[in-house]
Amino acid sequence: MHSEQCLSEAMNNAYSIINGELTFDGLFELNKEIVYCAMSPDVLKDKNKMNILLEDMIEYYILTEEYEKCEVLKNKIK
Repeated sequence: MHSEQCLSEAMNNAYSIINGELTFDGLFELNKEIVYCAMSPDVLKDKNKMNILLEDMIEYYILTEEYEKCEVLKNKIK
């Protein structure tokens, strides 16, 4: 898999987890040999880490012109 595809999968998996569409357990149950995710479970429990991740993800989605995802993530920053 190309590095851009890996990054895209990692960001999209993290986005799905943040929005409650996927869990970490569900991610690992997808039966893939390699799982990419732009976050670890401890980020969900740490407000500062979560805000940093959200800001990084917003920057990524601006670059990929997925502005609707940016808006969703922006509303989750505390």
